[in-house]
Amino acid sequence: MNYEKRHNLKDGKPIENPNSNPNPNPKPEDKTDDMAAIIANAVSTAVKPLSDELAQFKAEKSQATRQEQIMAKAKEYGIPENYAKRCAIKDDEDLDVYFKDLKQEFANDGFIIEKL
Repeated sequence: MNYEKRHNLKDGKPIENPNSNPNPNPKPEDKTDDMAAIIANAVSTAVKPLSDELAQFKAEKSQATRQEQIMAKAKEYGIPENYAKRCAIKDDEDLDVYFKDLKQEFANDGFIIEKL
C-alpha cells in the first residue's frame, strides 16, 4: 500500500476528510432517540382528542356549577329567576356584591323584592 494512503496524506499534507462517509454506522443512540420521538408523537396524537373532550366536559361542568351558584345567590337576595338568568355576570365577579347592588337598583326604581 502507498505511504500517502496509509497515513491519509496528499503531497505530504494531511487530508481533511479521507473518508467520504465519516459516520457510516449511525450510533444506536440516534435510533433510540428517533424511536422515542416517534412513540411520543403517536401517543400525543392518540391522546389529544381525549384530552380536548375532557377539557370541554370540565368547562361545561364549571359553567353549570357557576350557573347554579348564580341562581342560588339570586334567590337568597329575592331576585326572581327570570331576571337572574338575564344577568351578564363575569366568571370572577363576587355574587354577593352583584346581587346586593342589583337589589338596591330595583329598590331605587320602585320595585319591591321580597325574599322567597
